[in-house]
Amino acid sequence: MGSIDTGLVLKVLRPIWETKTKTAVDNSLADRTDSEWAKIHGYRDGENPARWKGHLDNALPKPSKIAKVTHLAAMPYDELPAFMGELRQRKGNGCSCARMDNLTAVRSDDSFGFTWPEVDTEKKSGPSQPLA
Repeated sequence: MGSIDTGLVLKVLRPIWETKTKTAVDNSLADRTDSEWAKIHGYRDGENPARWKGHLDNALPKPSKIAKVTHLAAMPYDELPAFMGELRQRKGNGCSCARMDNLTAVRSDDSFGFTWPEVDTEKKSGPSQPLA
C-alpha cells in the first residue's frame, strides 16, 4: 500500500474519468478510504495520494463538469403500500434492503454496507438513523 503514489492513482482514474465518471468517483473514494486506513494502521506514511481537495482536483476536471447527475423521481406516496407489499412477497437481499430503506429512510449506500452490530433492536435504530 505504501508504494501507491499519485501517478498510479491517476493511471487508474484517467481512462474512465470522462466516460464512466460515477465509477471513477466511487473508485477514487475507495482509494482515499483505503489509503487513510493504511496510514492509520502504519502501512504508509505521508499524504494520501488519492485525496481530492488540493491534489487530484488539480489533475482532473470536477465530476460535475463532466456528467450531469440525473435523479430519479420519487414514487408517489399512495403507491408505496402496494410496493412494500410486493417487496414482502419477494425473497433476496435486494428486496430486504429496499424495504429497510423505505422503512428507515436511510440512503441505499448506508443499507448496502450496514452490519448487524449497527442495529439496536431495543431502541429501534440503525445505520445513519438518529435515535428518536
